[in-house]
Amino acid sequence: MQINQLEATVYKLIERIESRQPLEDDHVELKREWIAPQQAARKLAAHANSARGEPILWLIGVDEKAGAIPGAEANELSNWFSRIQAQFDQGVAPELTHHVSIPVKDVTIVALRFLTERSPYVVKNPNGGSPEMEIPWRDGSRTRSAHRSEVLRLLEPCQMLPEVEFVRADLALFENRGVGNFVWSGNLEFYLIPKSTSPVFIAEHRWSVSVERDGVLPRLDLSRTLWKTGQQIQSVKSRANSGAPLYPHAEIVATGPGVVGVRLEAFSKSIEYRQKSLVDDWLTLTLNLSPTGSERAIVSSVLLNSVKGHQHHIGDWKMDSAESN
Repeated sequence: MQINQLEATVYKLIERIESRQPLEDDHVELKREWIAPQQAARKLAAHANSARGEPILWLIGVDEKAGAIPGAEANELSNWFSRIQAQFDQGVAPELTHHVSIPVKDVTIVALRFLTERSPYVVKNPNGGSPEMEIPWRDGSRTRSAHRSEVLRLLEPCQMLPEVEFVRADLALFENRGVGNFVWSGNLEFYLIPKSTSPVFIAEHRWSVSVERDGVLPRLDLSRTLWKTGQQIQSVKSRANSGAPLYPHAEIVATGPGVVGVRLEAFSKSIEYRQKSLVDDWLTLTLNLSPTGSERAIVSSVLLNSVKGHQHHIGDWKMDSAESN
């Protein structure tokens, strides 16, 4: 995952928390403050085990119950995490891949992203004695010991979701005076990386692209036309259904990693698009992919910053290409 994708995901989560909307993502853990390593180890193991190989995200400095963002105090992460790792059997803990401090208004929160591909994760009994070890499990907001059936599920092969990396994204907004509406037009390129040797099928109706800004621009779904694919990415022409919009080449079949290029477009008659808070600030572009046979979807977001564009455009936004992994 790229840093800008992680930031966009965090900002989107923060907007939901501040507006008191349910989080609805069991792969995210929110902590008001740093917790003791022994307690953190059991919660991390439980979260990683229940994720079944998918990445998980912890946000430190976020109070979901209060709908507030108090921010995270300064902490020596390497010392904190090493003490957590010491609680795992044979030192096998979820891999910390990203540690990013993200400014939110006048405070800073910390985003920690972990890989969980080496489950089951086993932790030591912090109190000593018997049992010496435990396989924790996350059940909603509760942490408990895993049941036998859950341990068996961890040993079953599961379909790993592909990884998505944004390459390029831009949007423009202009008024079509002849028709009397507003037009959103842009491009998205992303790199799709399957995690298994089996082909990944994503049907036309199982993926979408949307743009939004909480409190300014409600979610707007964009039509998608595939115009470029890598050698190991195939596109299949969609079939026209009566009354349904036709998105040419909107079905994706990936037999290996490759780039996917998409043209984006939407039409609206909203007169609020001229407001300064929309034109002069960032937007969140979200890609939602739900492969056939998977119980979960890939939801990946990127920030589009306002840029100086065409003189006849109401607004132009572009992904910051300087961001890196």
